[in-house]
Amino acid sequence: MKLKTPFLAFSLFASTSLINYSCIDHDYDLTKNIDLTISIGGNEFAIPAGKTEEIALSKMLKVEEGETVKIDSVSGDYYLLQQGEPSKSEVTVEDFNLASPTIEPIYETLNFKRSENSFGEATFDPTVLPEIKSTFEITANLPKEVKSLSYIEVDIELAFNFKYQSSQIQQLLAQELNIILPSYIVSSDLTNQTKKITNTIIRNNEPYSTTISIQGIKIDSNNLTTNADGTLSLQLNIDANYTGTFSVEECNATSDLYVSANMEINTTVNKLNALAVTGIIKPDIEIANNRFELNNLPDYLTNQDVRLDLVNPMVLIDINNGTPISADINGNFTSIYTNDTYTVTVPFAIPDIKANLAQAYCLSPINPNLANNIWIETPELPTLITRIPNYIDVEANAVASNNPSTIELGKKYVIETNYRICAPFAYGENMNIVYTDTIKGWQEDLKKYDVAQINATGYAINKIPLNLNITATAVRVNSLGELETLQGIDVTVTIDNVVDGTIEAGDIQSGSKSAFLIELKQVVPGSIKQLDGLIINAYCNSTDVKNGYLNAHQTFQLTDVKLKAPGGLIIDLNQ
Repeated sequence: MKLKTPFLAFSLFASTSLINYSCIDHDYDLTKNIDLTISIGGNEFAIPAGKTEEIALSKMLKVEEGETVKIDSVSGDYYLLQQGEPSKSEVTVEDFNLASPTIEPIYETLNFKRSENSFGEATFDPTVLPEIKSTFEITANLPKEVKSLSYIEVDIELAFNFKYQSSQIQQLLAQELNIILPSYIVSSDLTNQTKKITNTIIRNNEPYSTTISIQGIKIDSNNLTTNADGTLSLQLNIDANYTGTFSVEECNATSDLYVSANMEINTTVNKLNALAVTGIIKPDIEIANNRFELNNLPDYLTNQDVRLDLVNPMVLIDINNGTPISADINGNFTSIYTNDTYTVTVPFAIPDIKANLAQAYCLSPINPNLANNIWIETPELPTLITRIPNYIDVEANAVASNNPSTIELGKKYVIETNYRICAPFAYGENMNIVYTDTIKGWQEDLKKYDVAQINATGYAINKIPLNLNITATAVRVNSLGELETLQGIDVTVTIDNVVDGTIEAGDIQSGSKSAFLIELKQVVPGSIKQLDGLIINAYCNSTDVKNGYLNAHQTFQLTDVKLKAPGGLIIDLNQ
């Protein structure tokens, strides 16, 4: 016989006491032609009082390894913990093409006037290149995710070719040549937006080339056009201005007053790539749906009558936002019952999830002040597990914020989410759990006795902050070796003289004390001989309990336990 809970402790006295009165002196053969049936006790037979040890709640509401319900190793508090499946979501803004038309060449004639130096030698005065410019256009159709644009990180290389032709001048000296680009161009090759070339020889009909690498372009709203489908198009005109001073280095003219050179300037685009964009970028962020399966629950939480009134259940969400975009998440937790159409849905919202950051969030009605967690008030969360569901679905939608950000084109960014539900067993006034246990193995002993009624009396010391209502059902072993209800016995539980009364909730220091009477009354003759045990249901509720909690160190005890057989009992020593 296995005693699992103090609610059943009287049964220990029932079985062991009866066994103590069934001893046989084996020195005699009492099986031959002798009636060994005797009567003990007259109208009432009683066993002296006894008591159980204080039995901790952890021995009653057991927690097995791997179960969803846990006991805190330090405080002893009960709590429910279920881990969801981690999920990953990818975010990408696809590449787009920058386009540029062919840039027309620029032609300019340089005229140099003859002069003489102090030695009477023929020379030519330097000449200034008139300020000229070439304009070229960059266009692009931007991805739908780009809602506004202030900057493009690019890899652009501009090549500039300077070439002259002259029948007289063999070499020119570019004393100073300036290529000036607009202020919205970002280039490490420019100083004050200028690339300066000094003291450089250019030979007749031999081009001189130089390049400028552009790393970024600042975009003004005037450069953007909104299309009918809501996407943006970019149109950007870039002006390249040229200034400089040239002198004749080598010339075959000896008497001409003027000599000239026909200068041609060609600009080409060697590379034209967009690498990243800065602005309001709103990609589609698909957060993978998740599911908590509330399995491996102990029996006392699976009964249909169980109702949890937990004060501060928590959903803990870890979000590792590996994107450069901040976002808001909105979603729903939905409790699903596989054998019922009943559902409960609780909305939630997590604002301002920071870019490039791992953050932990706690969603709960009351702030538990968890270290390193951002608390999100979610007052309806307790309704999610008032009835324990089979599973909880998590549906979440993320929307990128309107904060400017920079995102690399074509790169896959990852958002990782991880959910778990943690529900401490701190409760309000509507908590209701059901503990069911079976005690069996009595029939082998009871078949030796002829008794019409068994009463167990005593006191229950309850240091558990739950009211207890106890019911019991007699069972027997059928021909298949299975337990079934035994119809011939009525079982009545009386608490403080009230049938089906309540053992009041107590506190861990003093507890409450209630008198109990459990009657097993035979209504069909011979039924108790078939009795193999009892199915005990303990209905635990928190009515009128304020700030209750379940702790492994809370105890229950039976004292002054007496077993009585009203009308006495008959022992058949022939068995």
